[in-house]
Amino acid sequence: MILPSGERKSPTFDAMVRPISDWEADRREEVLPLYSMALDNVDVCERRLESLKRRAGNGKLEDPNAIQVARKELEAARKKVPVLPRILIGDATPEALQRRMGEHEGRAAMLSPEGDPLRIADGRYSGG
Repeated sequence: MILPSGERKSPTFDAMVRPISDWEADRREEVLPLYSMALDNVDVCERRLESLKRRAGNGKLEDPNAIQVARKELEAARKKVPVLPRILIGDATPEALQRRMGEHEGRAAMLSPEGDPLRIADGRYSGG
């Protein structure tokens, strides 16, 4: 524990991270329509691939390359799904932190009103 209870850590922390939280919320609101459309496109591609597989299983598939084409379309659709902005992190393993930073162009804010980020850096998830 860095400071004992009652030292106003949480209100101070909340005031400090509010601009980051507000940015995340604003950015998420901007990205959400594109994110939803991209997920819908992934769903359509998945259904198309499943339909082609069923037709192939029934011997009714006309084009033998159709399944491969559908798989490539599905992969492309998945790559187009934007990441929802979330750079504010309270508790994460080093691997999760690395993944999040990779999704956000190397940016992340690992902040906490307690000493959690320091405990993680000290090996909380790896046995010290």
